[in-house]
Amino acid sequence: MPDLLTAEQVGEYLGVSRSAVYSWCRAKKLHGIKLCGNWRIRKSTLLDWIAEQEKANCSSQV
Repeated sequence: MPDLLTAEQVGEYLGVSRSAVYSWCRAKKLHGIKLCGNWRIRKSTLLDWIAEQEKANCSSQV
């Protein structure tokens, strides 16, 4: 996996649509940067975000 991922690559990795990734980035739920009009997400940011989602889901089930 490259260090900077496209929204499509993130979507494939997570099993969601590219538009879902765009929506998360626009809403600042998933942090990314826009390069030449296209979203890019750092691999480390994505992995941290996944860990945060896991924590949030675990604590809401208690």
